[in-house]
Amino acid sequence: MTRIIALMTAAAISLALAGTAQAQTARSGKVVGLAIIVEYQDHKSSHTRQQVEEFFNRVGGMRGSNQPISVYDFYKRFSEGRLELTHVVAPVVTLPFKFAERGSFGSPRIYWPEAKKVLDTMNFNLSTSGVTLNSRGEPLLITMLVAAPIRPTGLAATGNGISRTAMRHNPRHNPANIRVVVHEIGHAFMGWGHAGASAMARDLMKGGWVPNPYFRHMAGWVDPVDITNMPAGTKLTLTANSNQVFVYRRNANEAFYIEARQSDSINGVPIGKDESGLLIWHYNQAGARGTAANATGFWRIELVHANGRTEMGSGNRFALFRAGVRTRFDRATTPSSAWRDGTPSGLNISRISGAGNTMSFTLGFENYADEMIPEVKFLDDIYSSLAAPSNVVVTLNQNLTLNTLVNLPAPRTPGVTVTIRSANPARPVTITRGTVGNLFTVPSRTTLILENIIIDGGGRGNFISSDEDDEEEAEADENGNIIAASPVQPADDSEEAPAAGTAAVAGTLVRVNSGGTFVMRNGAVLRNNINSGNGGGVFINGNGRFTMNGGEISGNTSGNEAGGVYINTNAAFTMSGGIINGNTANNSGGVYARRSTFTMSGGQITGNTAAANGGVRVHGQNAVFTMTGGEISGNNSNSGGRGVHIASNGVFNFHGGVVAGTGRNLNNVVSGSNNLNTSAPRNAVIIAWNRPSGNVPNYTAGANTDLTVSAGGTAAWANQNGVLGISYTNGANRGWIRAW
Repeated sequence: MTRIIALMTAAAISLALAGTAQAQTARSGKVVGLAIIVEYQDHKSSHTRQQVEEFFNRVGGMRGSNQPISVYDFYKRFSEGRLELTHVVAPVVTLPFKFAERGSFGSPRIYWPEAKKVLDTMNFNLSTSGVTLNSRGEPLLITMLVAAPIRPTGLAATGNGISRTAMRHNPRHNPANIRVVVHEIGHAFMGWGHAGASAMARDLMKGGWVPNPYFRHMAGWVDPVDITNMPAGTKLTLTANSNQVFVYRRNANEAFYIEARQSDSINGVPIGKDESGLLIWHYNQAGARGTAANATGFWRIELVHANGRTEMGSGNRFALFRAGVRTRFDRATTPSSAWRDGTPSGLNISRISGAGNTMSFTLGFENYADEMIPEVKFLDDIYSSLAAPSNVVVTLNQNLTLNTLVNLPAPRTPGVTVTIRSANPARPVTITRGTVGNLFTVPSRTTLILENIIIDGGGRGNFISSDEDDEEEAEADENGNIIAASPVQPADDSEEAPAAGTAAVAGTLVRVNSGGTFVMRNGAVLRNNINSGNGGGVFINGNGRFTMNGGEISGNTSGNEAGGVYINTNAAFTMSGGIINGNTANNSGGVYARRSTFTMSGGQITGNTAAANGGVRVHGQNAVFTMTGGEISGNNSNSGGRGVHIASNGVFNFHGGVVAGTGRNLNNVVSGSNNLNTSAPRNAVIIAWNRPSGNVPNYTAGANTDLTVSAGGTAAWANQNGVLGISYTNGANRGWIRAW
């Protein structure tokens, strides 16, 4: 059995003029269309007439589906009751041929004659069916659901008094995608063309839900109030998500339509974009209305972008006018209120209010400064990268507080690189967390670069409890959720069993998802964040990549694992510079490599604290830590390796650099040594300092009192510029570290 794939809203016989394209027509009252389930001999439908009846007609949509909105619901909602569109569901029509014989999904013009022949043999009587008929005795509207093993799309066609729409849908899903169905009915029955790309999923005829006010006006659902000749100083108010609309006209062929929107739903199901504000639509009769722009280079109906950007993708998050974005639209703004040919329109709007259930604005020109607030400007610059994948550089010259979580765009190949930096490297700007959750999220095919910028967690994290189970270890699952466990983890190589408790949702500063990349350069700082989950500063998930060439990750706290950086399942962290310092966690204050790779050739991991495993923990199958340079020192823990701990088949390839910590012997510094590999070049150094309690004694320069060093190496006390430290050597590997 093949579920219905192609929903052919052969909105077929829709009052079209014979032989012409469907004209835009007022649509109101009660209309009964004809819905037909169409199947092939080799692709049968698994949906019943009852299911399809509910899909079209039942308030709340088809029971048991994930789309509890019916076609009836939709058109009644947006016409505000002016159009009640229902369907009579005909018997299932089995076409007298196989899908394979036709080769592809055909035109809607083909299906209706074929389906009608079959219905005639079944004695289906249109005249007594209750279907609304046109003057030729044919259904005013036909919607065909066609079972076919092809990718969901929609088609519309008109001619010979019949307007048809065809929808193709994946057989594993519901009979049809409700938005595609009402979109295609919009083409064939309502006579609506496509909106311009500038609508960006804010219009039914361009990937969204809500028909724009011009289309609703042509349908007879909207009676716009003409404000063309209203005097300056007039204050106007709009109710959001209603058919209250203002129009400013040049003539019958060009106008601006103005409406207000807020996040909306039908039967509890969210619709449209989660953005609120004033929408200003530019209508010009000469523009394109089909599937592509015409010679004019513009569309009949386009959305004016408040932020003045030209990119048309859905990444333009600030196209709606409102306080904090733009509060003016006039002859001097960008974009301006000029007509399409550049002639001044005379439309001047000012004092646009904040978004809400009602919005207001004032007519008249006011030449006041109208800048985006810093947070909005920052987000606008970032999200512009989604519209046309490119390298985006966001330069900040003032501190700001982020009250919005930043989910970077997930573009198509080749992806984008978003660089965030301060305008003056000598005076780095600070971005402070103002909300809980993962502050920055980097998706697949996107690279985030931070340089000369401070990201401050503000001492805030996300502490949302749930009852989800964890994996077999007392660690995070793939999403960073953890189960509360004993504050002190075992120091041996055994698996940690989760204790009963509640899960905590992570709120790291930078989360990198699979396929994403994060780079820290000089001057980048991630600090002062509290996260109840894993990764106080950074969380790198499966196949994500993190490169730290410089910068600082400091003063962050994790309620579970990795106060600094958490690397999770096939992720990779490469550190050649910078410092990870002063972070705290229950397990591994600095870096936790869980079934992932960590490569360190430079930089420092110092002064981190955890109940278990102070510096770096390498845990699980395929977890590999390779160190050829850099310093791990002065990290503290109650158990496990205060420098590095290797557990559960993890591997530490130690070929260079120094790992130093407090302890009576080297096992206090690097534990789980069965998986420690110090093969050639053998110039790595491990130092254990049996640090006495109380004040540190005055050690004699050149002496090795209280120091134990790994084979082949030397360690001795040495002061630099009056600072107590330890000098070390092992072949070409030599250096000095500060005592802690």
